[in-house]
Amino acid sequence: MSDTARDYQTIDAAATEGLEDLFEPQASTSQASSDQGLATPDQPHPAQADDLLVTELRQQIADLKLELNNKVLEAQREIQAAAFRNGYLESQLENEREQIKLLTDSQHKPGRWTQFSTWFFKGR
Repeated sequence: MSDTARDYQTIDAAATEGLEDLFEPQASTSQASSDQGLATPDQPHPAQADDLLVTELRQQIADLKLELNNKVLEAQREIQAAAFRNGYLESQLENEREQIKLLTDSQHKPGRWTQFSTWFFKGR
């Protein structure tokens, strides 16, 4: 070996994380197929895992249904409020139309100064 290779030192020490998986003994496929029904400390029994998953999914569905129901109720309240507001505005419009019908024609007649000026200038 050369002197350079002998004197080479790494700055960081080598990490051994994740190497445990490579050196653990692997179960053969025939043994793994016969052990499918057994539970290990890390993993629950497959039927229990399925039950847990189903329970969790049912809870999530129930939560989503509750949230959706709340949103529907809120939307219904907003629609009802908009309908009330619409009715109020329609009644205001109807009142304004009635007020316009009640206006007298005297408001459309010429004023006294206009009448005087037309009389005065006709006389000349």
